[in-house]
Amino acid sequence: MNMKQKLFLPLVAMTICSFVIEPSMYYFSTVDPQTGRTGRKLEKATAVYQKPKGKATTTDYILSGSKSSARIRIIEAIFEAHADEATTLLEPTLYIALYKLNSSKNTRVLSMTPEGGGAMLIPVTITRLDPYIFRIMPGVAMQPGEYALVDRTMTTSDGNLSVSTFGID
Repeated sequence: MNMKQKLFLPLVAMTICSFVIEPSMYYFSTVDPQTGRTGRKLEKATAVYQKPKGKATTTDYILSGSKSSARIRIIEAIFEAHADEATTLLEPTLYIALYKLNSSKNTRVLSMTPEGGGAMLIPVTITRLDPYIFRIMPGVAMQPGEYALVDRTMTTSDGNLSVSTFGID
């Protein structure tokens, strides 16, 4: 086997792999309760991974600021996830989750177990409206406070999460 033949297969494999679409992200918004149409966009933020101390059973992610700039009413707590070309191929229940955040004077904290569960996880029903839009309905009554829709397709190499935050007043 000559050098050209030895290099042919790896070059073909690299070329094919370069066309594989990586998951990109979901964009989240509220749903207007009167019209059912897309409402307000939520605040995009990065939840910064905090290395667990000791035998912690949850992992914390820190968000700057005590409140999200996106404020909604309880009646608006129905959401849409808008997928891009890559994320339409994914099962959204594996990548989208809704959490209540703990707020302090300067930060908000997202706590979850390594599997993505935890006491602050809010059950949701996700329904595909078309190939690019998913409706997200909380399974429990929402209360005033700070919240985050977590997009697990956008976890960085250092463990940070892409989230869309909002507050209910």
